[in-house]
Amino acid sequence: EILVRCPWTRSMAFGTLLKVRLTPSLGIDTTPNEVMSQAYEELVAEESDSKKYTKYRSVQPVQFFKSGGMTGPVTASMDTQYLWHSGTCDESTTVTFDMDIIQSSAATLGKSTSVTNIINIDGQGEIELKPCIQTCFAYTTCVQDKSTGIWSTVRRMRVLTTTMPTASTAEALFASLDAEALAVVLFHKLVCTSLQEGLQEAQTLGKRWLLSTLLCVYRSAEMEQARIEGRASRGMAASSSREFYPNERLLDREGQLTKRDVLLAQGHSRVGSLPLLVFCLLQCDALRLSGGTFHPSMDARCAAMANTGAMNPGTLARCVAPRLELWLSGKRCKAPIVDSINMSMESLKLTIAEHMQSSSSSLSYPNQAEEEESGMPVPLLLVDSPQQIMVYNCLHLYSDMNDDDDNDYRERHMDITVGSALRKAVDAAARSYHVTPPIFYILDLNETETNDASLQPFLRVQDALVEDSLTSDDFQNFEQWGTDIAELLFEELTGEED
Repeated sequence: EILVRCPWTRSMAFGTLLKVRLTPSLGIDTTPNEVMSQAYEELVAEESDSKKYTKYRSVQPVQFFKSGGMTGPVTASMDTQYLWHSGTCDESTTVTFDMDIIQSSAATLGKSTSVTNIINIDGQGEIELKPCIQTCFAYTTCVQDKSTGIWSTVRRMRVLTTTMPTASTAEALFASLDAEALAVVLFHKLVCTSLQEGLQEAQTLGKRWLLSTLLCVYRSAEMEQARIEGRASRGMAASSSREFYPNERLLDREGQLTKRDVLLAQGHSRVGSLPLLVFCLLQCDALRLSGGTFHPSMDARCAAMANTGAMNPGTLARCVAPRLELWLSGKRCKAPIVDSINMSMESLKLTIAEHMQSSSSSLSYPNQAEEEESGMPVPLLLVDSPQQIMVYNCLHLYSDMNDDDDNDYRERHMDITVGSALRKAVDAAARSYHVTPPIFYILDLNETETNDASLQPFLRVQDALVEDSLTSDDFQNFEQWGTDIAELLFEELTGEED
């Protein structure tokens, strides 16, 4: 009975305790969330049964969004600071918290200060203590005795100390960005705002945050370039980051990127993913505004908030923006020929066409005569998300662009073989999720063309192409939405309208 009720797909811990220690200059923000604003409160009262609203108005979900400053399936201890309890957890359990920089006495006296502390240790004198976080995790787990095969419970403890590097410049800070971890933090911030002020305010906050971040990234590029030119004028080495390319980061320099892409930080290897990340977060089921054909119930929206909020960084990132890879059929294919594709139908078709038409195309194997399958290999699209894992024969997307060769290309679907490397990639993707999503192999084009449900596989592909999805309020896709962001940023930088 227990095996049926609990997801015993991986190691599980019970009765857990999490203790966090920080260096003296750091702390955890334990400020409770504010309740909904007066304006939003009045709006909710108008749309609700007045008697029912009056009865429950003192209980608002946002008050319980954090426990002792921590979001996630944990409860703060009533007696001990920075100690949290949890019933169960596994390797997919994720918690987040906001960190504070505590102002030291040196700062109050007007002296320079930093997050690095100087401490005095007997026998060693003054030691520089860099900022770090130490976690102590106590838990109970089940282990099996290899000799007897008997299972028993054991209590264990793990201690991890992590040093947190500090950045002296904004450019160094942006270079350390982890987009997947940031996606988790942003999601919790936006959900908290939606509970306080409503979904519309959460949409506004997401756009404002992105504008502010992109503005800082652009100003950082200006400062970095000024620093490089200043050092060069004094005959000193530039000592700039190898990843800093001013022609792709500044408007007054000629590069390969358009003005729009420069403003959206597409010339920055780390920050370039943020515009699409914010767009996808704002369009996920938990935060998307109702409109058009999207009108979820309150239960459905709350379920989406709960499920998405419990995801680890890698899973949440693939939930809002599925991973797309282009593979080849056949046993010789050992790796994807394209490991990252822009999530729009136009980009997908162009990527396929590029490899199909190339004279030295990756679609041709050496010693083709020795290949066991008949015909040439065909492109297979791997879609990886918590909703589905699918291998899709996307050859027809290329034949749609080449009507003259339609029959020739469609003949290639016969006897399609999925190589062992691709199957291993599918298995690895399935194991990475707490709950294994359904797995589809859509290989036979004839079946999808004659079946009444033929559109279903193609619709699954379209669902994964998030750049083509339209916002509920003004029906913009990502291209149009990003253009509006770039225009606002250009106006902020220059005082002119683009």
